[in-house]
Formats: sequence, structure tokens, C-alpha cells
Amino acid sequence: MGAPKATIERVAEAQAGRAKALGTLLGSLKDKGWTGQTTWSRFDGMMPHVIPADPEIGLKNEVVMYENVVFFG
Repeated sequence: MGAPKATIERVAEAQAGRAKALGTLLGSLKDKGWTGQTTWSRFDGMMPHVIPADPEIGLKNEVVMYENVVFFG
């Protein structure tokens, strides 16, 4: 993606606990009846934020982000 090294390091540090959090979320969904056969039927979200590519700061590609998204399975 070509993001600055400091940004990559910050994101890498932030993701350290995400695997455990995802495991907890998946466990709670299984408790509610979700299985490997559950399908995604709807995605609700606002327009995405776009950070445009900027070679001056080392960002080679644009980044598209969605916030406050809800999906229904």
C-alpha cells in the first residue's frame, strides 16, 4: 500500500488483540445460532471515507474505509 512506516507500525500494534476479540465475537454469534452456513444478506453503512493516494507522504494507493457499519446474516 505504500503507507508511511510509522503508520504501519501503529496499525500493527493496534491489531495485536484483534484475533482474541474476533474469537470472542464469533463465540457469541454461535451462541445466538450463527453457523458456517449463515449467509450475509444485507450491508448498511454510510458512504465510505476515502484517503486519496499521496506520493508526498508515501501513500501509493487510496484507502477506502467504512465506519459504523451493520450487516445482517
